[in-house]
Amino acid sequence: GTRNGKQRYQSGLLIYGEMHEKLFQHQREGVAFLYRLHREGKPGGILADDMGLGKTIQVIAFLSGMFDAELTRHVLLIMPTTLVSSWLAEFARWTPGLRVKEFHGTSKTERARNLERVQSKNGIIITSYQMLINNWKQLASRHEQEFVWDYIILDEAHKIKCPSNKTTKCTLVF
Repeated sequence: GTRNGKQRYQSGLLIYGEMHEKLFQHQREGVAFLYRLHREGKPGGILADDMGLGKTIQVIAFLSGMFDAELTRHVLLIMPTTLVSSWLAEFARWTPGLRVKEFHGTSKTERARNLERVQSKNGIIITSYQMLINNWKQLASRHEQEFVWDYIILDEAHKIKCPSNKTTKCTLVF
């Protein structure tokens, strides 16, 4: 049913009605699947829909609902460099109120500022696999203490299937 302009999924997660209505049935099922994993305390899952079937919007809808319900505070989203700008644009389009910052680009100062903003308050950090390889210690800590992300989401996760490569080793730190 609906509540305050939000659509409640069978699984219990509330999503803004406008966003819910734009999702296809298979995308709604993907969002419900992600929430079910959360509810059941399962530590991981894979959205394996074919390319072009809207996995990005499923993740955005899921995270939007999780932030609205205060079920998550800190999310690290890792992807190939070529996808960073499109993810930022999709978040801006679908969830303009959500704090989404990039840990990317040449300015170390700006990257550090964005990371501190998300770690001290809440929100999503978007970074690339290459940034992760070069800065994993910074992403895994805050004020020289371990920093635990509520969710770490990998786009194009096949990049970590080889246990001996740097990307895999850096991702497993978390």
